[in-house]
Amino acid sequence: MRVQVGVLCVACLAACGSTRALETSEPSTAPTPAATSSGGYDLHEWGLLSVRDGSVELAAGPGRPQLRPDMGITVDKPIVYVHNSQPTRFSLRVAVGAGYELAERWPGEGAPIVWEVAAEPGACTSQTPYPSSCRSADGYCEVRELAGYEAADSSCLQVGDAHASLLFYRLRAADPAVTGRLPVQVEAGRVRASAARTAWRVQIDEGGVAHAQRVELSAAGTDLGATPTGSVEEAAAWAHGELARLGMTPAERGAFERAWWSSLFHLDAGAADEDGVSDMPVLPTADVLPVADETSLDRLSTDGRFGADASSDVLLYFLSDAEIDAIARLEATPAPRQVHRAFLVRQALR
Repeated sequence: MRVQVGVLCVACLAACGSTRALETSEPSTAPTPAATSSGGYDLHEWGLLSVRDGSVELAAGPGRPQLRPDMGITVDKPIVYVHNSQPTRFSLRVAVGAGYELAERWPGEGAPIVWEVAAEPGACTSQTPYPSSCRSADGYCEVRELAGYEAADSSCLQVGDAHASLLFYRLRAADPAVTGRLPVQVEAGRVRASAARTAWRVQIDEGGVAHAQRVELSAAGTDLGATPTGSVEEAAAWAHGELARLGMTPAERGAFERAWWSSLFHLDAGAADEDGVSDMPVLPTADVLPVADETSLDRLSTDGRFGADASSDVLLYFLSDAEIDAIARLEATPAPRQVHRAFLVRQALR
């Protein structure tokens, strides 16, 4: 869930002031890449879909534009990684679902989201010079954060003059009908799901104390009940385990958790795997993430980490492959051997 992109954004804001939506492409009729095919590479992608009243965004990190009532759903930073053992060339297209529009992408600008990729095994030998400006649909740029989401075990990609270990895109939806098509609906404290699934309610009070509660969702509906009293560490462990189950490597899980652990759980990205060994690098700090404007600096907390809302009450759940495809389908030629996608939904309850 954007391989010129990944579940579900940061450059010089002075260069990103346009509020005009970027042209987007409707999904084509091309099939989703098969799990096994002639391509000698794998695609891995993660992102986060932020849903609140009048706003939906698919993106990669908690840094986000000022949300306006017309912004609908946002898909935060889908990040796409490539894994291959021999030099490989392929074309990757992100078919944007109905009701969604492109807000930003890298490498390149504007729609359609298409990359011609030359992938070399192993990490890039030099630091990627991410751009200091972009053309976005909502006056916000995320490309300057991308250094914080690199994964050490991904291949080095060449797209035109750009080289990096990832591809990035960000989507949003202003159409209210998009929210109605999500698999989970929340009304007056009652949650209905299109199919049975596990979710976690995470509530952070005004004092910054986080609480969590596991919620089993069904088509019959589930009452959320009172304030959750469980451990937020349990919710974080669930999310960490789901990222692994959905095929993200330790380094990719680390990138996701650097982006989101503080915002979602008020925790550092350092949860341990089943073997008790942490596979998460430390959170990126201000001297790692190139920040060049006051708006970006405001999005960093005093210790250099990405900030979080002062208080929040959200429902967290992962999308299925079919649900991800309805938002952003990956179409690659030749098709990859495997595609793993992990898109977490953060649905605001208040």
